[in-house]
Amino acid sequence: MTRSLYVRIVATFLLVVVLSIALAFLLTNQLFKGSRGSVAQNYDDAFERIRQLHHVVEPSSLSGFLEEIADIEDMTILAVSSKGERISVGESAEELQRRVNGFRPPGVLPWLERRGVEATNGVSASDSIEVETRGSSTGTIDESASASDFDNEYSGIRSQRETAAEADSSRPADAANSGDAADKAVPAESWTGEGSPRIWGYRSGLPPRQPSVGESIGRLVTLDGEQWSIFLQHNRYPRNSNFILTTATLLLALLAIGSVLILFAARFLVRPIKHINDAALRMSSGNFAVRLPVKRRDELGELAGSMNTMAKGLSRIESMRQDFVANVSHEIQSPLTSIHGFAEALRADDVTIEEKERYVGIIQQESSRLSKLSDNLLKLSSLDSEQHPFHPAPYRLDRQLREIILAGEPAWQRKSLRVELQAEPLALTADTELMNGVWTNLLANSIKFTPSGGAIVIAAAEEDGVILVSVRDTGPGIPLEERERVFERFYKADPSRNRSIGGSGLGLSIARKIVELHGGTIGIVTEHGGPDGEPSSSQGACFVVRLPVQR
Repeated sequence: MTRSLYVRIVATFLLVVVLSIALAFLLTNQLFKGSRGSVAQNYDDAFERIRQLHHVVEPSSLSGFLEEIADIEDMTILAVSSKGERISVGESAEELQRRVNGFRPPGVLPWLERRGVEATNGVSASDSIEVETRGSSTGTIDESASASDFDNEYSGIRSQRETAAEADSSRPADAANSGDAADKAVPAESWTGEGSPRIWGYRSGLPPRQPSVGESIGRLVTLDGEQWSIFLQHNRYPRNSNFILTTATLLLALLAIGSVLILFAARFLVRPIKHINDAALRMSSGNFAVRLPVKRRDELGELAGSMNTMAKGLSRIESMRQDFVANVSHEIQSPLTSIHGFAEALRADDVTIEEKERYVGIIQQESSRLSKLSDNLLKLSSLDSEQHPFHPAPYRLDRQLREIILAGEPAWQRKSLRVELQAEPLALTADTELMNGVWTNLLANSIKFTPSGGAIVIAAAEEDGVILVSVRDTGPGIPLEERERVFERFYKADPSRNRSIGGSGLGLSIARKIVELHGGTIGIVTEHGGPDGEPSSSQGACFVVRLPVQR
C-alpha cells in the first residue's frame, strides 16, 4: 500500500506539536515547581496588601480606598462590617452581592458571636456540627469551636444546590466530635431562603480544596480598630509574576523544542530530495549509470523509481546516439572514400575510355547513395520532431499496392521473383505519399533478401475495424532476437552481408515512424510454409502492418 507524502507530513507535524507541548510543559513544570504561586496564595497576598496599605495610607474613605484597590488588583471587593454595613466595589459587584445575599457575620463564624456580635438568621449553639443540605434548613455551629480552628477565614461562596453533594461526600457528619476538626473543612452556613449561598470555612494552609478563579474568599480584617468581613473575587486570573514568567518560559521552551524536532523531521523529508537532486546533477553531466535506492512507498519513492527509469532511458538513448553518430559517419565516409578514390583515378593519363565510364558510374552510384542517405536522415528528423507535413485523405489501398508492385517490377524481374497481390477493394484514410514510402521500403527489403526464383506475397484485408497488410517472402528470415532491433536506426542484422547488398539501415525506422504517425503498428513474423499460393519455404520473413479504419 502506497503511503502518501501528505499523510507523512501531517503526521510528522502533529507528532512534533504533541512532543513539543509535552516536553515544554514538563520542562517548565520542573523549573517552576517550587516557585509558582497558587490561587489561594494570591488571595492571601491580596488580603495582606489591603491591611498594609490601609495602615500606611490611613484613608479618609474606606469606600474610595477599596475602589482603588479593586482597580489595582483587578478584583471585586465586598466588605461587611460587624454592624451590617456593606461596601461593594468592582466590575462584578452585583454578582458578588447576590452570592453573599443573606450573609450575616455572626451567623457564619462563631468567633464573631464571642466578640459580642448579636446572632442572626436563627443560628444557635449546639453540642455538635450539623449541616443540612435540604431546602432552606439552617446550619448550626459548635459553640465550643475556637477561633484557631477556623483561623478567621472562609471561602468558596457557591449556591446551596452546587455544593450540597460535595459537602455530604467530603465531610463525615461527626467530623467535629472526632477531634480532627482542625484538620478538616468545617462548614458554616447561613442563608435566608432556598437557593441562598453557602460559605465554607477552613483552616489556613489546609483548605478542603483549591479555590478556583471566579470563586470568592472571605476573611476577617481589622481596619481602624473595626472588624470587617471582606470578600475578594478576582475578575480574571490573578496577576502573578510567576504566571507571566511561567507562560513566557513555556512558550520559549515550546519554540526551542519544536524547532529542534522540526529540524530532525525536515532532515527526514529533505534527505531523499537531496539524493534525487544529486542524481539529477550527475545525469546532467552525462553519468546515466547512477541509480537511486527505492526504499520508500510514498511520492518520493515513486519519484526515485521514475528517476531510475529515466536514467535507463537516457542511457539507452545515449548509446543509440553514439551508435547513430558512428553509423552516419560510416555511411557517409564509405561513399566519400569511393568517390574520392575514383575521382583520383580519373585524373590518370593512362585510363581507358571503358575505365572512365566505369569510374564515373561508380561515382554517380555513390553520390545517389549519399543523396538518399541525406533524404532519409532529413525525413527521420522531421518525423521525430512531429512537425512533418501530414495530410491524410481517403483512397483505395489495393490500387496503391498494385502501383507499388508495378513500379518495382524491373527489380524483381531481374531476380526472376514471383510477386503476388492478394487484396480486396479497401478504402484507407492516410497520407498517400508517406504510405507509399512504407510499401516501397517493405517491397524493396523483400526483393533485396529473397534469393533468385523466390516468391513475394502481398496481402491486404480488413478485420474487426483494422486493416492488415502483410508482405511475405521466401528469404532467410530474421532471428527472433533481432526482430525488434531491425527497426532501430542503422541496425543491420548481418552487417557483412548488408555491405554487399547495400542499404543504410534507416528504411525500417522510417517505416515504423510513419505507421505510428497513422496510429498503427508494424511487426515481423517468421513464416514456416502456408496454404496454396503462399510461400512454402521453410524460412522467410513476414512484415505485418496494422492500420485503424477511419470512416
